[in-house]
Amino acid sequence: MTRKVAIDKEQVRAFLTEVFEDDLHVKRILSLAHATLGAVQAASLSVAAIGKAMAWARGEDVTSKHAVKQVDRLLSNGGFDVWKLFASWVPFVLAERTEAVIALDWTDFEQDDQETL
Repeated sequence: MTRKVAIDKEQVRAFLTEVFEDDLHVKRILSLAHATLGAVQAASLSVAAIGKAMAWARGEDVTSKHAVKQVDRLLSNGGFDVWKLFASWVPFVLAERTEAVIALDWTDFEQDDQETL
C-alpha cells in the first residue's frame, strides 16, 4: 500500500526555512515542519492526532509515540513563541501589498453579558 501524503516534507521545510531562518534554530524549524506535515494530514487538531499523522506522513522509522512526544514538546517549549513569529510571518504573507482586509467575528452572548471577538 502506497502513501498519499498531501504535501512534500522537503517543500514544507524549505518554505519554513525561508520564512523563519532568522528567527528559529534549524532544529526548531525541522520540528515545526514535521508538525505542519502532521497537522495537514491529521483528521483532528489534537496533539495526539497531529503526532500520529506526522509519523504516518514521514513514513520513516518514527513511531507514533515518538511523534506525539515531539509535537507535545514543540508546543510546550517556552522558546517557541507563536506570537513572536508573526513579525516574520505577516510581512511574508502581505508581501508588497499596501493594505489588507481583515474580517472579524464579534459574538455577543446576551444571557451572561459576555462578548467574544
